Amino acid sequence: MGAINFNDVYADAYVRKSVEVATEQQIRKFPSLASYADDIKQELWIYIADAVAQFDASRKCSLRTFLWRVIENRIVTIRNSFLPPDANVLSIDAGEEEFPLYARDKVRLAELRMDLAVVMNRLTSTQRQICQGQSTDIIYQFCRQSVHAGVLLPSHGRYVGASSKPMTEYRKQPGDRLGLNWMMPNVAGKRAIRHVIYDSNYWKSFIHARLAVPLGDKGSLSLYGRIPGIHQLFAEHLTAEYRVKTQGRGRWVDEWKLKPERSDNHWLDCTAGCAVCASMLGATLPELGAARPALKAKIKLSDRLTGTPTAEAAPRTGKLKLSELRSRKNG
Repeated sequence: MGAINFNDVYADAYVRKSVEVATEQQIRKFPSLASYADDIKQELWIYIADAVAQFDASRKCSLRTFLWRVIENRIVTIRNSFLPPDANVLSIDAGEEEFPLYARDKVRLAELRMDLAVVMNRLTSTQRQICQGQSTDIIYQFCRQSVHAGVLLPSHGRYVGASSKPMTEYRKQPGDRLGLNWMMPNVAGKRAIRHVIYDSNYWKSFIHARLAVPLGDKGSLSLYGRIPGIHQLFAEHLTAEYRVKTQGRGRWVDEWKLKPERSDNHWLDCTAGCAVCASMLGATLPELGAARPALKAKIKLSDRLTGTPTAEAAPRTGKLKLSELRSRKNG
């Protein structure tokens, strides 16, 4: 790997955002530094230029991580050089450990948003339609032709409002599979592939109810780690909609609607879909009852013909069926 050009580093959006975030954080702690914002950034870039020349490509960390550590280590020294001698730096530094986490989270969030914007700009018109849920036939074709077709199932989130018939009242037709506010209908026609339909309102309420359960209690849904900023974009998607309590057909229903200022709710839909998948695989909560009915005891055809009881057969109650009496008489 050749020498790293500082001009490329200076043009890197991640590094520039890191410098801005680090400077803004210090100005927030010390408002008197606002007039020195450009000077602080200039000093940081000087340190970055020196660090680029010393970067070893054989390091395990990337160049961006390396430069962030440089900013993290130098920002306090630069800040103190612009503060008056009588500033109470010690009281501020007591909480200095929180700064790297907070600033790094904002940088990662900004980088992720930029990456998403770049990806969306590079998508073809067909790919954009898939992201927006407008290409059902393409998705069905992909699921049929995939090497994982045996485990792939297209799914549709159906808006079941208060005025709609709840999925719990659906009548099962031959070939259908019904579950907790989801169903796998029998298929026919050009879309002859098994798919899942679920009540999107119910499962979004289910996800938010799980997030509201205290951490560690049964039924709680929690996120990993101790740095909230890592999950900020995920949290923004989960809170992109608001619920409206609506009454109809003798019941109250949460009807979820997209907030005007939020346009991205993809991870909320994905999380609800994951909960549906878990329900299909048998996961449930005690208060919701069994996710699937108990399996009947299996009886072999040979045992049925000869009347021989098996270990898998249901326990006897002491009464004999007419068919068993006839088989004993003839046997």
